[in-house]
Amino acid sequence: MKQYKHSFIHTPTKRYPTSQSSESLTSFNKKMRLKSTSLVSGFTLIELLVVIAVIGTLATLIVGNLGSSRIKAKDAAIVLETKQILSGVELETGATGDYTGICDLFDEAGNQLAKIKADIEGKGGIWESCTSDNNSYGITITLNAAQTNNPFAATAYAQFGGLEEINVPDPEPGDYAGVHSNEQVLLSDNDIRLLKEAARAADESFFEPLYYCTGAVPPYVEGGNFRSGYLYQLPTSGCGAKVSSFSYAQNSYSYVTGGLSGEGLDEGEVEVIGIGGGL
Repeated sequence: MKQYKHSFIHTPTKRYPTSQSSESLTSFNKKMRLKSTSLVSGFTLIELLVVIAVIGTLATLIVGNLGSSRIKAKDAAIVLETKQILSGVELETGATGDYTGICDLFDEAGNQLAKIKADIEGKGGIWESCTSDNNSYGITITLNAAQTNNPFAATAYAQFGGLEEINVPDPEPGDYAGVHSNEQVLLSDNDIRLLKEAARAADESFFEPLYYCTGAVPPYVEGGNFRSGYLYQLPTSGCGAKVSSFSYAQNSYSYVTGGLSGEGLDEGEVEVIGIGGGL
């Protein structure tokens, strides 16, 4: 009968750290802490304050630029909605040129014009005014740029009630084109572009327009049946009149914002394309 030998698996004995290895680990940890402390203590208080100041400045610039971009985007959306008013009103009136009571339709539930008004207000625009008679109308919207805390707000906002405060005489009855007074304060897209170029050339910040106005004029008025554009100042009535030169655009801008006060570009120094005129 065969005999079998039993085989045993050898299990290594578990070793525990000796007091000598523990002391080595403790010494290593102390050295690492000392090294870390020396790195931190390498910055002086002044250096830390400088870093904090730089970070704060960068954060302010970034937040400011983001805020400005958001305002521009909102106002662009508001202007786009406001431009729908012209076609909406013509559809509502059957393009008859009779605008009697047209302002009431913007508050009539279910009316397409009321939806346009709601969309404008939903994007932050303020329905400033709506004026109409039998053959003309004008609607003014306050943009987001007028609602922010611009540097000129304290001195300028109190002046937005009308143009009398800059010694412009009240228009005579014959100086109106329907509901629109003939004060030259209505700026086109091109006028705004030229003002931006002038502000950049003068190394100044540019202030965005505060209002947008759109409407129709009587058929006997020269220059088209519709009147639309940007405003820095509120005219006596309606949208006012289209500026006839860059000087009028600059005067309106300068009075409200304080910028380009005789230091911007002259009309001959910029590329003037279709100066004046609404959209």
